[in-house]
Amino acid sequence: MRTKRLIPILLAAMLGIATGTSVAAQNDAYLEIAGKTVDSRSGKSLAYASISLTGSNISIVTNSEGFFTLKVPESVSNFDSVFVKISFLGYSSEEIPISDFKGSSVERPLLIKLMSISLKLDPSIVKPYDAESVFDEAFYRTKENYPQENVSMTGFYREMIMKGSKYLALNEAVVDISKASYGGFRNDRVGIFKGRGSQNYDSSDTLFINFQGGPVSALNVDVVKNPFLGVYLKDVHTYYDMEFSGRVVMNDRTFYVISFSQKRTTLTKDNILFRGDIYIDTETFAVGRIEFYQNVEGEDNAVRMFIKSKPANTRITVDQAHYIINYKLSSDGKWYLDYDKMELKFTARRKHSIWRNHFYIKAELAVTDHKPGNFNINPENRLKMRDVLSKKVSSFTDDDFWGSYNIIQPDQSIDKVIGKIIKQLKKREAEK
Repeated sequence: MRTKRLIPILLAAMLGIATGTSVAAQNDAYLEIAGKTVDSRSGKSLAYASISLTGSNISIVTNSEGFFTLKVPESVSNFDSVFVKISFLGYSSEEIPISDFKGSSVERPLLIKLMSISLKLDPSIVKPYDAESVFDEAFYRTKENYPQENVSMTGFYREMIMKGSKYLALNEAVVDISKASYGGFRNDRVGIFKGRGSQNYDSSDTLFINFQGGPVSALNVDVVKNPFLGVYLKDVHTYYDMEFSGRVVMNDRTFYVISFSQKRTTLTKDNILFRGDIYIDTETFAVGRIEFYQNVEGEDNAVRMFIKSKPANTRITVDQAHYIINYKLSSDGKWYLDYDKMELKFTARRKHSIWRNHFYIKAELAVTDHKPGNFNINPENRLKMRDVLSKKVSSFTDDDFWGSYNIIQPDQSIDKVIGKIIKQLKKREAEK
């Protein structure tokens, strides 16, 4: 039995020397708040906790140390009605008045302690599902849980490429997404509304990476729309082992956690699949989150799945391929793509050289708004899988749109960036 072609997550090209420019300094004018999420008992940082601002479309995640910063536009900074909601898998959610963040800063973030939840269920009401049955039920209910018509989405996309500790390229774009029905085979389409980029190549960079596809690649990892990670859905249980890892609470909803891994008997040099966790809502059986890795570690053949071209005298290995996808339950009872992230690590070594170059690519897409209907994307704005965003964004530069956020800051969370441009996004939405 053969697997289908793996999701074309990345096509990268190792090229030659390039030059680039940086952008100007920033002058912030918004209210800035900062916080850090920790376990209330152990004090352990809670990485990638969900942060949202009530009364707005701003939704972010904390960094790997549980830290977040957010610049709140004046239009949504009413202290009497605005709360910051913090959610994390397996913990009680908290809503904190934005006024409590007064005086917080990067140096002195507000410490937010979340309490873990122990799920105590009556054994008599626990349904006797096995992991494979729950998985099958979740994908069987795709037509019930996800939109069956085209949806217009606005999103914010950011990608960065690093060589060691040096940033080689940073690109950001507000994108229009024509999200195709989850019940059909039509592909999603993406167009650039506004974009900008900064490159930092110099004469010492004899190797650098271009990332193809950009937000198109990000949408391709929508596992619910494109099931399932290298195999046909009907063959999933032939290639993957599944088991329950318990139940967790996220955004005040309970999820089954199913861990999946590639069967050892199917792992070959031409069949490198995935491992990870799927979070399935216990009420609707919708997939609310999936986090997974491709089994590239130690596999020399993995590079063929990612690298389109490279110098003949250079050996490249894929060190890590990591993905996170979140879906969000809307007021209409449907689940929508909310956020996804790709992290890729490579090592390049010249023949006969003792030196190694380590490359890191991070790409994030956050959906800021959605509504029924089809986005009419101008062909000139549309992105395709073969496109390199850094070569496109210069045509969509608009300094007035970015306002006071006039510099790309790679250490900022994507949600913070959205907070800075939310006024422009709302203005655009009102003009439609």
